[in-house]
Amino acid sequence: MKILKAIGSLLSGDFVKNALDFVNKRWPPDMSEQQKAQMQVVITNMLHNQQMQIAEAARQDEQLFNERTIALEGTAKDLSAIPYLGAPIIFLRGAFRPLFAYMVAYLDYEYFISGMNWTDRQETLLLSINLLVLVFFFGERAMKNVMPLIEKVFLAKKDET
Repeated sequence: MKILKAIGSLLSGDFVKNALDFVNKRWPPDMSEQQKAQMQVVITNMLHNQQMQIAEAARQDEQLFNERTIALEGTAKDLSAIPYLGAPIIFLRGAFRPLFAYMVAYLDYEYFISGMNWTDRQETLLLSINLLVLVFFFGERAMKNVMPLIEKVFLAKKDET
């Protein structure tokens, strides 16, 4: 799916501007303004159609991923059919992320309050786990906005050593 996003970004933005500049500057000098405007419409429509095809391919890719996940993991309806074990499995499946988040909160407490000596590897693992939990709670966009600050903190920490 990242490949499709990369293709989409390649075909948007500067591509249209460059194509229109090409039409305006390099095609036959005797091309009328009306012909240039028609060519701009053709290029814009072509780009729009390509973007729509990319969006449809991304939608199909996501649908296939969801279907594959359901086929491999099953659904809650499938699990509820299992006598005695179905309900606890559904509960544990739903409770995993919140329990994981509480575990990370406990590890953060230990890291910041207890004063234990953590190795660099343990600190890196704790940061990675924290990022996973924060992305779950606040979303990818929020983390993308915060990542430059986190990078600066780590670069400053690296420079201190």
